Amino acid sequence: MNENHTFEQRLAIAKGRRRTKILGLSIILFSINADLITLLSYTEAEISAFLIFKHLFRFLATVFLVIATYKGKNWARIILIICFSLAILLAFFMFFVLLLSDITTLKKVLSVIISTFLIYGLSVYYFIFSLNFKAFFKEQQNNNQ
Repeated sequence: MNENHTFEQRLAIAKGRRRTKILGLSIILFSINADLITLLSYTEAEISAFLIFKHLFRFLATVFLVIATYKGKNWARIILIICFSLAILLAFFMFFVLLLSDITTLKKVLSVIISTFLIYGLSVYYFIFSLNFKAFFKEQQNNNQ
């Protein structure tokens, strides 16, 4: 951390670092949870190597993007914002489709849909609007140069 920062700036950077770690861990844990719930919803005959590879790739891509964002890579932050925004829109659409057609399936996946709104919604808000994240992110970018 730069010694030229004021106390308030150092405090914002520290808060941003701590909250980014917590949010990153939440994103990764949610990704594991969503992948497991999805894989467990398939019958044994439906599970294939491709399906497992697809979920493993998605999980590893999520971990890679979270780590790159933590390190101050703006392209990773933008990709996460876009992917999470699309996931929120898809969950919103899926909620209403299931609400109108299949209540039984909706009851099974409602926790995943609500978690998607919460985790990804907070992530998008945090990565775009949080002053603490902006201070931490700027510090990470300065340290990487």
